[in-house]
Formats: sequence, structure tokens, C-alpha cells
Amino acid sequence: MIQILMEREKGNTEVQSVLFDRDKFTIEQAKDWLSRNGFKSDKVHETDKKYRFRQSSPDFCNGKYRTKEITDGVQFVFGIK
Repeated sequence: MIQILMEREKGNTEVQSVLFDRDKFTIEQAKDWLSRNGFKSDKVHETDKKYRFRQSSPDFCNGKYRTKEITDGVQFVFGIK
């Protein structure tokens, strides 16, 4: 499913961040999910409700973003070029 979504979103978008709900994932579970799905897990920003793992610099997208639920407790933040 993730590969299908990535193919549909190709072109003028890029995954800028992957978000995990803290009430559904531990930080270790989130890192494992990222590793199994080919994403980076080295930098994490924690808020009260989310873990945010940056995948690319926000500089390329001119401040335009779209968030999409991928699976229960996981969202992608797409930067739009």
C-alpha cells in the first residue's frame, strides 16, 4: 500500500516528514516502521501527541504541504513543489 501511495504522489510532491501518533507507537516502534518501509529515522522531533521524523528539507516546497493518513497512527507530510 505504501509503495502504491508513493507512486501516485510522485511528480510535484515529496515526503517531507513522517508522523506517528504517540498514543499508538513507542519511539522504538516508529523507528522500526520507518526502517521496514525505507525511511530515515535518525532525526526525531517530539511533541505532546506526535513523533515527527524529517525525511527531506522543507526548503524545496515553498511552504506548501499536504498531510495524508497512511495507516492508523501514521501520516505523511508531503511538500508540494
